[in-house]
Amino acid sequence: MDDDQKKPNENNPLEGDRLEELRHLLFGNERERLDHLQERLEDPTKHATDISQVLPEAIVIGTRRDSKLATALMPTVEEIVRASVKKDIRTFVDALFPVIGPAIRKSISETFKQMIQSLNTALDQSLSWQGLKWRLESIRTGRPFAEVVLLNSLVYRVEQVFLIHRETGLLLQHVKVESEAFQDADLVSSMLTAIEDFVRDSFQMERHQSLETIQMGDVTLWIDQGPSAVLAGAIRGNAPEELRSIFHNTLENIHLEKSELLSSFEGDTAPFESIRHHLEGCLQAGYREKKRKFSPVFILLTVVVAAAVIIWGTLTVQNRLQWKAVFQELAATQGIVITAVEKKKGHYHVRGLRDPLAVDPIKFAADAGMNLEKVTFHFEPYQAMIHDFTLKRAESLLHPPRGVTLALDDHTLVAKGEAPYSWILESQKLANAVPGVFRLDTSRLKNSDLIGLDPPKSVSLNLDGDTLTATGSAGHQWIFDTRQKVKGIAGVKQYDDTALKDLDAEAFSSLITALENEVILFEFNTADHISAQAETINRILKRIVLLADLGQVLGKNPVVTVAGHTDSSGSKKRNLELSQQRANQVRSWLVAGGLEPKMIEAVGMGATNPVREGDREADQLWNRSATLTVSIKPIK
Repeated sequence: MDDDQKKPNENNPLEGDRLEELRHLLFGNERERLDHLQERLEDPTKHATDISQVLPEAIVIGTRRDSKLATALMPTVEEIVRASVKKDIRTFVDALFPVIGPAIRKSISETFKQMIQSLNTALDQSLSWQGLKWRLESIRTGRPFAEVVLLNSLVYRVEQVFLIHRETGLLLQHVKVESEAFQDADLVSSMLTAIEDFVRDSFQMERHQSLETIQMGDVTLWIDQGPSAVLAGAIRGNAPEELRSIFHNTLENIHLEKSELLSSFEGDTAPFESIRHHLEGCLQAGYREKKRKFSPVFILLTVVVAAAVIIWGTLTVQNRLQWKAVFQELAATQGIVITAVEKKKGHYHVRGLRDPLAVDPIKFAADAGMNLEKVTFHFEPYQAMIHDFTLKRAESLLHPPRGVTLALDDHTLVAKGEAPYSWILESQKLANAVPGVFRLDTSRLKNSDLIGLDPPKSVSLNLDGDTLTATGSAGHQWIFDTRQKVKGIAGVKQYDDTALKDLDAEAFSSLITALENEVILFEFNTADHISAQAETINRILKRIVLLADLGQVLGKNPVVTVAGHTDSSGSKKRNLELSQQRANQVRSWLVAGGLEPKMIEAVGMGATNPVREGDREADQLWNRSATLTVSIKPIK
């Protein structure tokens, strides 16, 4: 394609116009919109206007969605506040004045309430006559006690209030009490402004610092500074701190109502006549109430109430002392231990320990004449180690039979009297279960079962456990009978009488020894006894009789053998015959004396078994004799 074909409008203008017209027909409206949009984007003023229309809604949506927007704006806002404070701090303070004032007053109010509460607490604890009068006044008037104290302690009156324009020092409004005479208010306003300027210049004070109080005599001038106006009040007396709150509220309300007029003030005070009621609200006063004389009815009523209170207090104290005395006496009773006494709503709760053998506390209080509906006893059981109680428990547990008495000797229970052996054994087991008893002493207790054995005085019976031991000496019959009787005594399993001497057995042995030591002498070469031997024969007879009797007791059969002897002078045969004759002679004498013949035997020994060895005449004399030998043979 050549150049003519590429640009037909250059060679043919009519064709270019047609093309332009066609373009306008097809894209005319869109082109106008695009041009208008490009113009708005290139013009900063229009672009800012468009953004301002959607910016508030965009900020709201962004804040609701997340905290990114607040995080992004925080450094900018901090920088703006910092720049504003550096530029002019008073502008920032003036802007916050309506907000900071109520916040500060609220904080001061809470602090002041706490101070009043502390004062109220201190006065509650006071017993002074003035405090009692104030409390009676609070009851009578219905006012809070703290308020009555403040009214009686603080007396003041706000006599005049001035509202002064801060920049010009001109008086905007002035109110005073009707009875108070005063000079020109404008002059006072000018002088106050001059004094503040003088103080600031003389002491090189900052611009934001201001005069707050001026005092002369009993008159105090309170000055409250605002952004555009100053409120000054002349006060006579001692004003309470809450009056400053009234001044602050008044000044804030004036700034809220007249902020534009205060900022554009050029000397016209007429528009400020409408705020006069705010200033009149600052004319506060506090007065002491006049003392009133009490009526006779009130005095009589006071006396009656006081008498009733005294009587009630006396009865209460008396009742309390009575209960205290009862509790002390109860605590001193054996087996009672009081650990705590509590009084709740007029009711006593007594706690402690009580031995079951001790006195019943309810009965104790009733016997003392006390009202049992006002006391409850809570006693835990325990066992007191008291002598009388321990002895009673021992008697209750052991049940001593009649004739037995129990006594307590330093934790040793002593039993006296007579008791069966079964009870003695049982008591020895149970005595250890008695609290306060360490051991049972039965040494002074006679065993009635053993008493039935009727031991002789020479016999001692000792019971150790289940073994009965007999010591001493007794007749064979008693020993035999006792061995039989012991078998029927309960608790006795063994009987030991090995240490008991049998008198009959000893006598039996002694008789045998005595008879075997007897010698009957005969004449030479005859069977006749020497006349002096008659007494010996009689003694032998008696001993053999006693031996026979003891043999019956002992269950033994004694046999006496009479042995005849001769000296060695004769022949063996003669000696044997003579010795037999001598033995027979003695046997006949004994049988004639009453002995049974079977009990006596006679044997001739001749000279083979001499009584004495030797050839002397004395030895031969003893060999011409008869001797006795006792042997025990079985009873048929």
